[in-house]
Amino acid sequence: MKIVWLEDDPTTIRNVEFDIKEELKTKTVICESFSEFSQELYELEDSEENVVIIDIRMLFNKENEFSCFEKDFKISEELDAGFEYYKECLKNRFSKTKITFFTSKPFDEAKHDARKYNIDINMLITKDDVKKLFAFIKDKK
Repeated sequence: MKIVWLEDDPTTIRNVEFDIKEELKTKTVICESFSEFSQELYELEDSEENVVIIDIRMLFNKENEFSCFEKDFKISEELDAGFEYYKECLKNRFSKTKITFFTSKPFDEAKHDARKYNIDINMLITKDDVKKLFAFIKDKK
């Protein structure tokens, strides 16, 4: 099992990452930028054993284009960059790997934004519901 997590704020996940490593004894790769994330995902096998966690709010330079699996695109909404990245890069790339969104937004706000991007709200996990994140990851073992 490999966990690849796109998160630009290390303090958000420091304790969660420690708990994942202690409890699940698995490797978690933290990517702090989309370019780093793209590289990790390019090499990630599409497997039921792997997990991808995406931060909805990612800071980035809006002038940058991103390349993902030989497709170039620009992200237009900074606060929903994780949703856009998922739709542009991951949705059609992974069929077995389970993907979720981890957010510091309040659930109702994240739910509204997910609907705007036609994202299943069951894919959302808030930082206030870490038990749900552990259940999601454990379900992969």
